[in-house]
Amino acid sequence: MLITKTYLPAKSLPVAPNSPIKKVVPPVDVDRRKLGSCGSEEIERDLQPVRRAFRRYRRAKDRWAVYRYLKRVYSLVCAWKVDKRSEARARHLLEMQCRPGMMSTEPFSVVIFASADGRVDPRHRSKWSRALQFAGRKMVPPGRLVRFLRKRGGLNRCAASLGKASRRSW
Repeated sequence: MLITKTYLPAKSLPVAPNSPIKKVVPPVDVDRRKLGSCGSEEIERDLQPVRRAFRRYRRAKDRWAVYRYLKRVYSLVCAWKVDKRSEARARHLLEMQCRPGMMSTEPFSVVIFASADGRVDPRHRSKWSRALQFAGRKMVPPGRLVRFLRKRGGLNRCAASLGKASRRSW
């Protein structure tokens, strides 16, 4: 008896009718399996509202416009975390940007990097990412993010608070 493994995707190759192999499925990339049926197209579709929010932020003269952009970033990463695939999707998104070894795969930072098309300098990206991580640790729902960040002293204070919290845990 011949045992065969089946792999993703479900497209099968043609096999002779009298062959002992009933179905042969070609193997796929390992990263695709980790994504849990989430490919590049789905990630791009998820990223489109965040990119639009970034363009609106860049055009706005309002000093609070960055909060609306960061709310979109936070909402997307929270949705990925609900699926328990945020790390894998962030890694895949970084590979899609052709920069797999340049930065960490922290989901907030990667989404900011990908949605801004490299127009945000690393210091701002790091500060924004730390502020969003701080909100994530406090389990703030996306609808209350802006109020939470402003109440806690803004982006700079929230980013600093994450740093203090992580130093205490050592």
